[in-house]
Order: sequence, then C-alpha cells, then structure tokens
Amino acid sequence: PLLDAITDSLYQTRGRYVSVVEALSRPKKRMYDGRGSHAFTLLGISALAMVITGMGITGLITFTVNQRRKQIGIRRALGGSKKQIINFFIIEISLLTAIGVVVGVILMVLLNYLMANQSGGQSDIQLLPLFGLIATIWLINLLASWLPARRAAQIEPAIVTRG
Repeated sequence: PLLDAITDSLYQTRGRYVSVVEALSRPKKRMYDGRGSHAFTLLGISALAMVITGMGITGLITFTVNQRRKQIGIRRALGGSKKQIINFFIIEISLLTAIGVVVGVILMVLLNYLMANQSGGQSDIQLLPLFGLIATIWLINLLASWLPARRAAQIEPAIVTRG
C-alpha cells in the first residue's frame, strides 16, 4: 500500500526516470547473499596485487644479491656460514619492512586525522585490521626474500674471490 503510493508519485513526477521500485529488504538480501557484492572480486584483485608485489620484491632482492656477490663470497671465505648469510638478508629485509611500516602508519594516522578534522567527523582507526595488514606485509616480504637469501648462501667463496 505505501510502496504503491510512493511508486505512483514517483511515476507522476515530470522528467524522472524510474526503472524499478522495490522494498529495501530485497536489495539488502541480494547484497548479503553475494550476488550484489563485489567482495570476492576485490579479494581476488588484492591477492593478485600481493603476488605481483612479492614477485617484485623477489626480483629486487635477487638484483641486490647479484650486486653483492663478491661481498657475500668474502664473508663466506672469512668463515660465515650459510645460515648467517640467510639471517643477514632476512634481518635486512625485516628492518626495511619495519621502516616502511612505521612511515606508512605515521602517514595513515596523519591523513586520517586531517580528513576527520576537515569533515568534522571522528578519527577512527581500527587496530585489528591494521595489525593484520602489518603482519601480512611482513610475511610477504619474508617469503619473497627467502629464495634469494638461500641463493646468496649457496655462493661459493672460491669462485667469487678468484675473479
């Protein structure tokens, strides 16, 4: 009854195009049953972006290992074990990740504060998703650096110091 009256008044307004009039419960149901939600698409795009980022990090670390072959070989010749070489790269990546996370969180808090002040709203940062994101970034960096670090540990000191 009320929906019919609203529909009639919408159709009587000049210049207005109405394609569908329905109760709010139907779109709400569609939104939560997955047909109207783009969550899985966004999740897939995010996963793909993380894989591409991990591959980029792997490439950069491989480049760094190739640039430091002589340094790694000398370190191995002076008694450095394979585990120490791997730990060196893992610690280096962890420090770089920590610096990036700290700078990113500071920028995020600052932008959130500025946007909240400009709109007159309240600054709201949820800590659980933030810590989850930080852990995910750290894990991606560790996984991406593991293979190049293992390759660096396989460098033979005699071959590098010869040339």
